[in-house]
Amino acid sequence: MADRGRLARFVGCIAFSWLVWAGVDASLVRETAAGTSRRCCACLVGWDVKPPSGGRPGMGYFMISVDRPFAELAPLTDPQSWSFCNPLDFAASNVAMPSACSTGNAAPLPSPPAPGSTWSGPLFEHFRVLSPPTQACDPNQSRFRNILEIAAVRTATSLRYDYGLCDSIDHRVNCTDGPGGITWDCGFTALQQDGAGSVLKGVKYLRFADGLGVNAWVEAGMRAMIDDIRDHEVCCGMTGSVECPKCAPPERLHVTPPAPLCPSAP
Repeated sequence: MADRGRLARFVGCIAFSWLVWAGVDASLVRETAAGTSRRCCACLVGWDVKPPSGGRPGMGYFMISVDRPFAELAPLTDPQSWSFCNPLDFAASNVAMPSACSTGNAAPLPSPPAPGSTWSGPLFEHFRVLSPPTQACDPNQSRFRNILEIAAVRTATSLRYDYGLCDSIDHRVNCTDGPGGITWDCGFTALQQDGAGSVLKGVKYLRFADGLGVNAWVEAGMRAMIDDIRDHEVCCGMTGSVECPKCAPPERLHVTPPAPLCPSAP
């Protein structure tokens, strides 16, 4: 089970807590629990997950209400902030040179845009996860290195980042290195001011190369990704703890939101 948990973190591409397997919807179980102490208060309002099927990607969708001001949360939704908010799993998430999509050159842009601003261009991501060492592999670190195309739109009360895969550089899985590794990695995050708080919506479409044997865990990874965004990512940079009220049960929405930087309609 421990290996399955690490793989769930891996395929979701974000710091996952292992509470989602064994056939239960951990998001629903945890949302209906009593109020608890957290760094900030956030409730999952709506969600959906789908596994990869018939050559199509898996999907994870979420809508989260956060008791945190829009202006404070906006910079943390910028893809540049992935490695700041989650340094354990993201070794890098930097704006790359304009030619990165065609050259695979992941060198950082010397003067990147301010996080939370309206910018478009390539972003290099290096996602990693450590597993227990084996006799054949020590240290045992799996990773994917990719170039994503980012496009942002901002108003006074909203901020949206669309992203899509433009180059899957290389990967390491089960101590084996190889080129590429991801065929779909696209979606968006959309932040909206909601009174004194914010609402964060997002979707991720993800599919790995079939030969890696990882796609069976995408659905579990998406469930854990949603939990982690609600419990940790929206509270990035906050310290201390607050008592949060009980959340209403979230609604499974059965949606397939469009994402303009996906290679085709999911």
